[in-house]
Amino acid sequence: MAKQLSKVEVKGLEARFYDFFMDTLTLGKYKKFINDALSHIELKDGYKIIDFGSGTGRNIMILQKRAEKEGVNVEFYGADIGKVMSEKFKKKTSGYENIHFINHDIRKPFDFETGSFDAGMISFALHGFVQEERNKILSNFSHLIKKGGRLYIIDYNELDVNKSPWYVKFFYRKLECPLAEDFSSKNLEEILSGHGFKKYEYKIYFRNIIRLAIFERV
Repeated sequence: MAKQLSKVEVKGLEARFYDFFMDTLTLGKYKKFINDALSHIELKDGYKIIDFGSGTGRNIMILQKRAEKEGVNVEFYGADIGKVMSEKFKKKTSGYENIHFINHDIRKPFDFETGSFDAGMISFALHGFVQEERNKILSNFSHLIKKGGRLYIIDYNELDVNKSPWYVKFFYRKLECPLAEDFSSKNLEEILSGHGFKKYEYKIYFRNIIRLAIFERV
């Protein structure tokens, strides 16, 4: 039986202490980075935004706090699977009627009408799937995001790991899942064009290793 490569669900200790692990692995720099990356997500009154692989709800809560400061009402939907992540998401977002959790496998079609959302986002989840499944996820975004809407992908940048410094090789090949290197070898702009998106802007972090890729639905 073939080994399952795709990391569909974060489980166990990783799920329970996910935010802590992310902060620790980046030597305390994750908070500053993710706040800067999320600051580029456009928030407007009446917007609906869906977050694939929403995890603990940390990113949505950062956006919610910003929306409150800017005086705009945004409706957020987090989609993920797994009991632990679901519990943590609901606890973190408790009391917010505009924040919703959907227990759903992001590779499978959603029960929403075409163009139901103004924007979509996915953070450090897309690289954890084989390309065939990444395409299913991107097709879902294509269906859900309205024309002119934005897709925000926070994940590893396009790079050649073989030509990278030793510490990059070590990170990809010893610490990350086997699919991360494959993800970084792909031309994301070319792939997204096949799903009805065009490049809008890229923001680069951590010495060219991490990228916020912003695409527009056409």
